[in-house]
Amino acid sequence: MKIAVVFDSLTPGWEDAEYKKEIAAKKEEEAEYDVARALLAKGHDVQMIGIGDDLNPMLERLAAFQPKVVFNGVEAFRGTARHEYGVAAVLEMHGYRHTGSSPTGLLVARNKSLTKKILTFHGIRVPAFTECKPGEKVVRPSELRFPLIVKPLLEDASIGIAKASVVESDEALVERVKFIHEKFSQAAIVEELIGGREIYAGLVGNDTMQVLPLVGINMGPLLASAGIAGLAIGFGAQTLVKDVINGFFILLENEYNVGDVVQLAGVKGAVESMTMRRTSLRGDDGTVHIVPNSEIKIVSNLTRDWAQVALHISVAYNENSDRIVEFLRQVGAELRHDPRFEEDIVADPEVPGIERVAQGEVDYLMLVRTRPGTQHAVSRELRRRIKECFEKHNVQAGNPARVYVLDNVSAPAK
Repeated sequence: MKIAVVFDSLTPGWEDAEYKKEIAAKKEEEAEYDVARALLAKGHDVQMIGIGDDLNPMLERLAAFQPKVVFNGVEAFRGTARHEYGVAAVLEMHGYRHTGSSPTGLLVARNKSLTKKILTFHGIRVPAFTECKPGEKVVRPSELRFPLIVKPLLEDASIGIAKASVVESDEALVERVKFIHEKFSQAAIVEELIGGREIYAGLVGNDTMQVLPLVGINMGPLLASAGIAGLAIGFGAQTLVKDVINGFFILLENEYNVGDVVQLAGVKGAVESMTMRRTSLRGDDGTVHIVPNSEIKIVSNLTRDWAQVALHISVAYNENSDRIVEFLRQVGAELRHDPRFEEDIVADPEVPGIERVAQGEVDYLMLVRTRPGTQHAVSRELRRRIKECFEKHNVQAGNPARVYVLDNVSAPAK
């Protein structure tokens, strides 16, 4: 059977033969490679079609290949997951049978409010909810009782959901809705937080469907509304299964969220998007790293709850230690109460004392705990103030060949 495998690719300009070389080399950059391997092993005639910002090349290759069915693995178009339904719509308009949901199903399922209304119409109970549109005043209906959870209306899975999504006051509700509006440029949905259990069903099969044993998970208050639709495995490709299962537990355990700065699979960056299959990171230099979830063994979350700045200040050996410690404590206290930084620093700065003595100099350690993402600005300001303080009081620096203040920004790893 002729089967076209269509997917959003980092190399949309490649021809089928180039993808086949990657498949033969057992590369794992795309989950669809595993799908293609399984289909080829069954003797099917498979053509790989990667898409980027233009659908015309896809349509040209499909017209030339004339597949019996299209395996639709597209999760986003032009970097926007909300447009995935459009690819399915184009396939149907051109008469191609495809796997996965219909464009209408994809469009409806993406709108959390519309989905709940349809379920309610059919007699299925859902948590009480309301929509908060950008530009409108946030008013909580009387039937909505705290605690509530605030989510983006149109995003996938747990995107936009964090601990701060659970609110227990009208003030916190207004603040979180404002965050959703500014961060995602869309309406927010506010619903009651329902504790209890979620049931997950796995389905396997073609003509005859086999239902795998049901798995019940006792969800915590936050995870109960984490937006995970379920875990359904319908492919024979081992790596794809690993991607999905690992992605499921990443979401389940809330290991990181969009916007967090993390280090995983040997790369570091801010999480731009995450699905059951892959995580996209943006590095400091702008590089985008696409990490298959099956490659994630250890997660280091650098912005979970708080971050910490560790400054190592080198001073000449003959300087009085008590005097240096007092100067550093004064600088920390002044910064802590500066209106520009008081919200960024979450605890009083600490000066434990001497960290190292060597070669005619002494290193003093200073620790400052900050809100996630603010540690770099706090570190720079501390260095500036310490330099001015030492110059004012004629404090002699350590080895002149060394940088005056060294810093090491760290945070607890998960």
